[in-house]
Amino acid sequence: MIEGLFVYNIDKVTFQLKEEIDIIWLQDLGYVFKVFDQQDSGNICFGVEKDGQKKFVKYAGARPVEYQGDPAEAVSRLKAAIPIYDELKHTV
Repeated sequence: MIEGLFVYNIDKVTFQLKEEIDIIWLQDLGYVFKVFDQQDSGNICFGVEKDGQKKFVKYAGARPVEYQGDPAEAVSRLKAAIPIYDELKHTV
């Protein structure tokens, strides 16, 4: 922990959060090659690769360093965005 922050190292990325969370589930999704942790939206995002396929994983409910709001609100906003993501989804 650095100055009230929790430091996470997974595969090739390092990131910090304001609280401790269990990120073991992320390893099941594949190799983490990128993290977007400096978000003020309350989300933390990961670039993950498994079996040669890359995916973007967006997670709400943690406390990113730049987020000042309630994690439950970030979760609600992400859930509300699901229809938009479904509309934008495309196959490669």
